[in-house]
Formats: sequence, C-alpha cells, structure tokens
Amino acid sequence: MFEFVDRTSDRSLVLISGWAFDCRIYSALDLPYNYLLFEAGGVKRFERELKEELAQRRIKRVSLFGWSQGAFVAADFAAKNPELVDELILVGARRQYEKDAVEKIKRYLKKNAHLFMSKFYKECFSKYEQDCCRRFSDSLGADYLQEIPAEKLMAQLDWLTNKRIMPDSLADVRRVTLAHGDADAIAPVAEAVQIAGQIPGAHLVVFEEAGHIPFLRNDFSKRLYEQ
Repeated sequence: MFEFVDRTSDRSLVLISGWAFDCRIYSALDLPYNYLLFEAGGVKRFERELKEELAQRRIKRVSLFGWSQGAFVAADFAAKNPELVDELILVGARRQYEKDAVEKIKRYLKKNAHLFMSKFYKECFSKYEQDCCRRFSDSLGADYLQEIPAEKLMAQLDWLTNKRIMPDSLADVRRVTLAHGDADAIAPVAEAVQIAGQIPGAHLVVFEEAGHIPFLRNDFSKRLYEQ
C-alpha cells in the first residue's frame, strides 16, 4: 500500500495521488521530507493502513499531501487524527463533487473510456501549459491510456460521490495549506478560496495560469511555504 522513499529527512510526507493517476506524477516533486507514496486505489483502507505504517516505522507525526481525489483522503484522516498530523497540504481540492457530475463521468467511461480519459488528461492542464501537457501526454499519459482500469476508476468515483471536505473539522490541525491553480478547469479556484477562508489559520497559495496539477511547476516547492 505504501512505498517509503528515504530522502534523508527527519520528517515524512504522505503523498496521495488523484483519480486516474498514480504516484509517478510526483516524480519531480522536491519537498523537504521523506516520502510515503500512496496509490488512490486503496482509499477505503487508508486510515487503518497509514496508522499501521506509522507504528511500524515509529513515526509519531506525519504531514499529508492530498491532491484532487487525494485531498478528500488526506482531509478525512487529518480531521479524525489531528494528533498524528503536523501539516495538511490540499492541492486542487474541491469541497465536493456533485453526484450528477460523477454519474455523467461514469456514463462517458462506459461509452468510450479511451476518448474520455484522453480529454480528461488534457483538461488537467491550462491553455498556458501546453508544453507541459505535451510532455505528460508523451510519457505518463501514454502509459495511463494504454490500459485504462475502468472498473477501478468506477469504484473510486462511487467512493468520491459520498465525500466532502468539512472546513470546521480541520480546526485542530496544526497547519493547513491549500495550493491551487487559478486556471484549474477540474476544481475551480473559488472553492479553494472558500475552503481556506473557513479554516482558522489556513494558508492559500494560488499559482497563476496553472491548471489542475500546479505541483508540476518549477516554482511549486519554493512558493508552497511563502507567507
């Protein structure tokens, strides 16, 4: 479930991937932590298995980096276990995905999964990020489209339908940071502004002209902790 990457740090960060992606999307991310990589497919077991992983590695507190669907996973864990969380980082987060919109995606997947996923991956990049989009399409995107796990993606959508980020539940988390692209077509930046405004002390970093994957930007790691 978890892959530990030793980056010679005394702190650890759990990286949770988004829907239809895996942790390879984080390969260029450079943050000052050891990494615990978690794939989105096992979201129902996340809390139990993360607690087991922390106990096994004798890690008392951990930071969480939840992107897109992973933001719901991270926020849910932090709300229930604030004593285990040093920091919560929510990237490309929405308060919730409406059931009708999720059902529409499921219909598209059933009709033509390859066509829909090709369009979805392109929509993760803004019009200002076309070079980045092409690099993704020629590498990871091509791999993802070779074998689309439609049943697995459907199951994740069913899980997503019932999830909601509740800002009030995160009041006891030590530090909450939201990072968002202002040209995100998947998760409108207005929702991130709203969520951040309802969490005491939360910090919001908005990346200009960025789409749904702002952590692919060269300045992401530097700006994440700007005040």
